[in-house]
Amino acid sequence: MSEYMLRVRAERENGLAQFAWINFQKDGSISVGLNERVFSPPDLDEQFGVWSAFNRRQIEYVVGHDPRALKPIKGAHLTFHPPGHFHLTKGKGQKPFQGIALVDLAVRQDGHMPWARIASKPVSKLQPAAKGRPGIAAEELILPKRAGEYSMGLSIDFLDPNLSYKLTSPQNQKHVAWHSRLILISVEHLDPQKISTIGWIHQY
Repeated sequence: MSEYMLRVRAERENGLAQFAWINFQKDGSISVGLNERVFSPPDLDEQFGVWSAFNRRQIEYVVGHDPRALKPIKGAHLTFHPPGHFHLTKGKGQKPFQGIALVDLAVRQDGHMPWARIASKPVSKLQPAAKGRPGIAAEELILPKRAGEYSMGLSIDFLDPNLSYKLTSPQNQKHVAWHSRLILISVEHLDPQKISTIGWIHQY
């Protein structure tokens, strides 16, 4: 399989705004990142090197609440490296979060595995959409415009590729089959928030 890019954008009165990208890589890895800076807790440093098939726990991380207590970072992105390594990368290759989660086994046990939960600052304040990198096949998932001020939500989940799923909102959702895995990508309208946040759910 060749590399594939999904650009996540929002429609607004004055054209498209860029928000996030999802890169599906040749080796089966999947990365999701923002087109703008987010904010990181100065003391974020977590590593989970143990995974249990029988007594799993789940923690949800959210980077960014009040910028007065946080450190701005550019190029923040989450990556899944098969079969079960996850990490957050920020700045110059720093990885303040790393963990193990065996996706295929979790999906077989539960039917799905939640992962990324990302939200934008108000769509009206996002940068205009730019052209992507040349030479890479790309599609777009666009949140339709609506009246008033709002933010954009993006979620990414792993589903069981052996089951059949129907999209509950075809305009706002997309299935991507990648290296024997099925990924559900969804966008939604959210109440406006001050800053963009990148969050993830980790099972261990």
